[in-house]
Amino acid sequence: MGPLLADIPLRLLPADMVLITAPIANLMILAEMFTYWRFGRRPALRGSRMTIALGAGCPALIAANVAIFAWHPAALFIIAAMLVAWVAHSYGRTTSPISKRSRMLLIGLRILIVLLLLAYLLKPTLRRVEVFYEKAILVLMFDTSKSMNISDAGADARTSRADALRSALAAESGRLDKLSELFDVRKFTFDERCNPDVKQVSDALKMPAGETTALGRSIRDAVQISQGRKISGVIVFTDGVDNAVPAGEPMRVAEDLGRLASPVPIWTVGLGRETPATNRPAAIIKELALSDRRIPAFNVLGVHAVYDLINLPAHPVKVELVFGQGDDAKVVDTKTIQAANGKTADTVSLDMQVTPTTAGFHAVTVRVADDAKAPDGKALGNEFSRRTDYVQV
Repeated sequence: MGPLLADIPLRLLPADMVLITAPIANLMILAEMFTYWRFGRRPALRGSRMTIALGAGCPALIAANVAIFAWHPAALFIIAAMLVAWVAHSYGRTTSPISKRSRMLLIGLRILIVLLLLAYLLKPTLRRVEVFYEKAILVLMFDTSKSMNISDAGADARTSRADALRSALAAESGRLDKLSELFDVRKFTFDERCNPDVKQVSDALKMPAGETTALGRSIRDAVQISQGRKISGVIVFTDGVDNAVPAGEPMRVAEDLGRLASPVPIWTVGLGRETPATNRPAAIIKELALSDRRIPAFNVLGVHAVYDLINLPAHPVKVELVFGQGDDAKVVDTKTIQAANGKTADTVSLDMQVTPTTAGFHAVTVRVADDAKAPDGKALGNEFSRRTDYVQV
């Protein structure tokens, strides 16, 4: 028995036509199967062969059958059973006598083709899943501003902050290596700007030279540079003094990072001291505030400062307001402060002002004057007695 569909040209039918003709074709298939069973012969008419072709041979029509009966999982098995029964019965009698073995082989091959066709209509998919575990990013940031040269760290309070940090990193190198096993560690140095992809942090800490510490802006830049994967956190090694424009940037950056869909925590490691290590007389600036961050030229800028006076009972201390930096720096205002009578330690506030005349960013520094002396004759001015902020004119 030759292939039934060999002489029948098949064309794909439009989807709507397939769905309409599917129920009719199913009934015609059942009728043809009954004819095989009742009369034991092949249909003689070409129209009947076309009917069988449409019902059993057209993949689009079988797909429509599956779609129509998809509401029940057994629908496909019913269709498969019908087709298998029809194929098996079609070789019950053949035009030329063949052996039982050959008949079973032909039936098996035809059934295999039908089942493969039905399986294809189910759109089988081979899915290969590979799981990759990407390390989260851990950002390490190291302050390289000039204030890291202050020698108030270490057990003796005479080691520079930068050297103390270098020693700590060397002593804990084993733990840092373990961090690298768990995280993709990104190292940055920062002063007035953020410097990515630092290979040797110890070399960068040998001579810190940054004029400004832009702590908040540098953290934001480091996080932006590290985008693309989850950032587990940011660890900042700094002396904590942010004197970049605008003021208060570190807190705003921390709040912004905390509001992200995947919040980025920030941990800080403080270096140095807030007060001198000895009990000598000292004037320590605790606060510096500008009346405005941006003012027109020839307008008055107010400057407010707060000092802690230690071991300076009723001793006058000369404080200067310096506008500009480098060769352009000028002392524009001077005030004298002192602790209240009878107090060896006191907190004193003062207000000064300056009138900028040139446009641009300008440094505003409050400091104890170079010629200010303690009762023992030693100079009071040091890194703890000055602070710088910036204004845009």
